[in-house]
Amino acid sequence: MSKKTLKLDFEFGDTAEDILTGFSGVVGGFTTYISGCDQYLLYPRVDKDGVLRKAEWFDVKRLVAVKAEPLTVKSTRRNGPGIPAPVR
Repeated sequence: MSKKTLKLDFEFGDTAEDILTGFSGVVGGFTTYISGCDQYLLYPRVDKDGVLRKAEWFDVKRLVAVKAEPLTVKSTRRNGPGIPAPVR
């Protein structure tokens, strides 16, 4: 089986918009499937009342870049979630 070299269309922290629904958000995840489908996870900004909305996955062919300042996250962690898992 040959390995696929990935060239990402978006970088983490970029802002993208789905051309079908108008949903836009910050790129926070990427996945590629064995079938060849590549998808990005978009995290929308909070709404006007400050309510956090759910992130959604979109096929790369439906996304366009949105001019926005890239989001940079500064963390001392090298991998894993941003907060420690709960301990029982």
